[in-house]
Amino acid sequence: MMYVESVIHSLLINGTQVGYIRTGRGLRQGDPLFPYLFIICTEGLISLLKGACARGELSEAQLIMRILKLYGKWSGQLVSVQKSTVLFSPNVDSQTQNQISGILGMPEVFTHGKYLGLPTNIGTSKKEVLKSVIDRINTKVANWNPRLLSKAGK
Repeated sequence: MMYVESVIHSLLINGTQVGYIRTGRGLRQGDPLFPYLFIICTEGLISLLKGACARGELSEAQLIMRILKLYGKWSGQLVSVQKSTVLFSPNVDSQTQNQISGILGMPEVFTHGKYLGLPTNIGTSKKEVLKSVIDRINTKVANWNPRLLSKAGK
């Protein structure tokens, strides 16, 4: 974090340097370093979850919450429980679902719908689920004006 929070900006007024501003809030929006730091932090979360899984502890909702809180403390990426939901396998009985949902503090949902325009649960029929995506692409392609495309685009 020292490298991220130690950025110094130089002030120029009418082409003359008049001072500095030291920022301490972290990365600026659009900083090219951000995706790499995100991946590094996510690898830490994956490592914590894999370790718990290897020890046979991942079935405990309380441990999952401790891991998420620890990850948030280390990375600064906090889980928004108010915006989060939990989806259960049909094999989990309703009493267990209620207990886990209560421990996590997240409401249960039966489908997550779409994320980034794609369905989160594809199931067995990929062709049927992805038909809406293919239809959207075909509609966009049909509306392209070939005269405005480059030779490579055509």
